[in-house]
Amino acid sequence: METKVLMDDQRGGKLWAMEKYTKIMLCYEGIECHIDGTYRYIHCQRASETGIPFDSLACNFCKLVLECDDFRIRLYRESMCTNKRSERDTGKGRRLDYLTRNELKNAARVTNANHRSTMRSLWWERTKVATLSIRMRSLKEKLFESIERKDVFRFCKDVCEAHKQGKLQGKDVVWEFVKDIFHNLMHAKVGRRYSTSTKSLYEMIKLWGGPILHSFISLNLDGPSISTTLRKVRKSLAYIPREREHIFEVVGKVYASYKAKHGIDGPIPMLLAEVETVVKKYVRWVAKIDILVGFCGTKEEHQCQSHFLVRVSDEAVGYEIITYSFKNSVIGHYARVIIANPLHERLPRLVVVVHPTCNRFNANLFIKNGKR
Repeated sequence: METKVLMDDQRGGKLWAMEKYTKIMLCYEGIECHIDGTYRYIHCQRASETGIPFDSLACNFCKLVLECDDFRIRLYRESMCTNKRSERDTGKGRRLDYLTRNELKNAARVTNANHRSTMRSLWWERTKVATLSIRMRSLKEKLFESIERKDVFRFCKDVCEAHKQGKLQGKDVVWEFVKDIFHNLMHAKVGRRYSTSTKSLYEMIKLWGGPILHSFISLNLDGPSISTTLRKVRKSLAYIPREREHIFEVVGKVYASYKAKHGIDGPIPMLLAEVETVVKKYVRWVAKIDILVGFCGTKEEHQCQSHFLVRVSDEAVGYEIITYSFKNSVIGHYARVIIANPLHERLPRLVVVVHPTCNRFNANLFIKNGKR
């Protein structure tokens, strides 16, 4: 009989230990005794020094084990568990010491067979995934492969195939963008042209990402410069730098559309913020409306005027007007800005007035502006 006990059952100074599940036989005077796993005193040999077994295979110390609280708790837990010691399997968290040698062999055979079957299935699934990955390459992967190999004819073939399959349908921006790239590769920098959608795309990049992101993408994809991108805005917008009552009607329509879009009812209070800031002192000719921008009034008894404009005519008359304006008018080195600030989180702030000044106002101007 093996008398070695489980070491993990002796921690904490226990006087008893759980014996391995085993089946032994003690013969004495023709009596056979079977032990199918039990608890005993840690030093009990189930027999005296003379070799005679104890009554019920328990010594005096073994009988005291029944009074131990931890032993009673162990018996209670054993009685409440669903899987008994002789019925436990080798699943995760099970103790193999509870099983016999034959049970361990059978469990090892079953586990080994399941492992081999699982590994074969895993290898087969990986093989199928690899095969399908090679067969079912996407159009995007084919395009990138052609570009990496610098196979121009293959790239053109893939583009034609994408067009035949209708992959470019509804993607006009992508098509125009690719066309502009390859078309401009054959022209010098000054002779390049871009479609409207490409210009709008770079305009949004500049608006949301700033000039640095615009320049980075433009340099890598042969896109337009910042001046080219802003040229569309300059051509489509002609703002006259002066106070005009009509601008407030336009701003009112803009806010009305925003209120209808977000479901805002009733009047919204608004603040008009006014500020003057230093700007470069120069005059610019706006060809679209044929005026000179930068003057804030005449030199004689000068006071800044919010509506001062110099309109240029043709040929000799225009030259005389330009020279007279530079001699007798003041160039503003400040910019006066009035911003409409509605007190609602969904309504944007808009610039309603901007014009050059030299910070020479009187009280009448501000009183008049306040009444207006």
